[in-house]
Amino acid sequence: MAGSKSYQNVIDSLSIGVVIADPHHRILYHNGRFAEWFASEDDKKSNLVGQDFYRAIGSPQFIDGCFAPFYFSRLQQGDTRTILSYPHGYYHDRRFEMLVSMIDLPVKRWTRLDGVPFKIELKEISEMNRFEQQLETLRRVGNDLAFFTNEKLHSSEEVLKEQLKRTIENQMRKVLNYDVFEIRTLNRQNIELVPFLDFGMDRTAASRRLFVKSNDNGITGFVASSREPYVCNDTKNDPLYLQGAINAKSSITVPLLFNNEVIGVCNVESRRPNAFSTQDLVFLELYAKDLAFAIHLLEYTRDKDSFVRQACNRLLHHDLDSAFHAVLEDVCETASAIQTKASQDDPEHVALAQKVDRLISDSYALRELFEKSTQGISTSQVSVPKESAKEDFPCFEIADVDKWAAFEQTLSKKKILLISRERQTLSRYGNWLKRLGCRVDYVNSSKMALLSLKNVKYDVVICERNPDGDYFPEVSRIDAHSDAVGVNEFNFSRYDVHEGEDYFVPAKNNDEDASERLRIRHEIYVEGKLDAYFLLKEIYRLGLDPTFILASNEADHYDPTHVRPNITKLRKSHGYVGPEPTFVLMTENDKVWRAQRAFFKKLDSILR
Repeated sequence: MAGSKSYQNVIDSLSIGVVIADPHHRILYHNGRFAEWFASEDDKKSNLVGQDFYRAIGSPQFIDGCFAPFYFSRLQQGDTRTILSYPHGYYHDRRFEMLVSMIDLPVKRWTRLDGVPFKIELKEISEMNRFEQQLETLRRVGNDLAFFTNEKLHSSEEVLKEQLKRTIENQMRKVLNYDVFEIRTLNRQNIELVPFLDFGMDRTAASRRLFVKSNDNGITGFVASSREPYVCNDTKNDPLYLQGAINAKSSITVPLLFNNEVIGVCNVESRRPNAFSTQDLVFLELYAKDLAFAIHLLEYTRDKDSFVRQACNRLLHHDLDSAFHAVLEDVCETASAIQTKASQDDPEHVALAQKVDRLISDSYALRELFEKSTQGISTSQVSVPKESAKEDFPCFEIADVDKWAAFEQTLSKKKILLISRERQTLSRYGNWLKRLGCRVDYVNSSKMALLSLKNVKYDVVICERNPDGDYFPEVSRIDAHSDAVGVNEFNFSRYDVHEGEDYFVPAKNNDEDASERLRIRHEIYVEGKLDAYFLLKEIYRLGLDPTFILASNEADHYDPTHVRPNITKLRKSHGYVGPEPTFVLMTENDKVWRAQRAFFKKLDSILR
């Protein structure tokens, strides 16, 4: 056939391996990619025709899908999918997806065979497997590094360093394929980056003095100074690179941040150029957050008694709480980016999105484990003084000690979620609640709120009116009820955003109204921009029923969407009875003690 050689060249260059096998699994034809993968090392173009298919591919392990693909393809007259793995030997750490199907084309050359031949397609998914390993490592990292929380009081610093070194090797070696790693920690007195741990480093390079400076201190000093990660794809042509290992060709360096401050630098190097991908960088950045946590704890072992007596409460219940939440936000943002790119039509991407969901769930589970492991350490709870100034003590009535004690017992150990675009809006109330022994979490969007609610059972949710922003600019009562505002056939104005699907029917002959309603639909159902009403509706849809409290500000401009009364109707439709769960935020002119008393009296009436 004219041009058949060109066609064969195209088939050989495909990214998948193609094989035709007879009913007894003997190879009748294969393309060049298959030979490249599985032919002998001496001759990559050797002909594998006539060989048993399984013998030709090296007898891999079947780890997923159909374990008898040829049999079931013939039985079901359809495609079968199998995942092949090579955990050992020449193809170490390689995985392939294999699709087997019967050839249904009436090709004369197959008629002499005893049965219909098979078509086999092989696709290498090793890189996807490495990403799965990275996700699995991130899921385990907290539990593995928790060793230092439990053992730091019972082991010497050198023992813990050795344990940390082994843990890092076990966690990072497979997923990054590095040849060298080095960790340096910051000496705050002279801003020197002091050697902490290393593997495979040249001894001269390991003992080199480096400082937090952007010039003349290599990539390590530059990263510590800039607080930004750095990828070096070609060490020979990178002016910042200082040799850390013989024949190193590429590296990734990330800062170790704790409480948003640099405490060190982590560097990994490879003897291969361009060895690290953007995916590797994201993994190392997330990993570095937990690593910084472990190193920070390890540094405290130099003064164990002082750490336990003076810093334990502050570190575990305040600083680490906010730091851990920051890690969780980074994981969720990374997961959201992955899920956005995932194609719902591709089973691989759907499976990847499911793994990301498990990663988020495990991140929250790890946080719960952290809370349980530290619950024996007392928090700085409020005690009732005999004589106390009103400004210092949040009580209903200063003299009513018994009433306050009963309320404190009711509120103690409750889990409370605060939702606000700006943390300072509700942080004052959160600090009061923490003093009573509550666990208080802050999130700044409805998306993060729903992720938290799905993974943590909260007793109380306190939410501002528009955690994701207003749907409309500032609107006065006059503007909201003017004749210019479109009213559709169901008597809903464009501001009645909570009235269901009938709301989205535009007013007749009003293009501006149609455009506005279309914008609102997009913001709510595509962008996920939820005000307090839609957030509560979503909470109910998920089958959750925390005490939902609306935090409002009477000084706010007029609310044309009527969030507060609509939430009241929504609560009643779900069987809520009792005082309206709403409190007014304090203003700058309010007395602190008066705002405290009003808040706790309202909270007591709601929770009673």
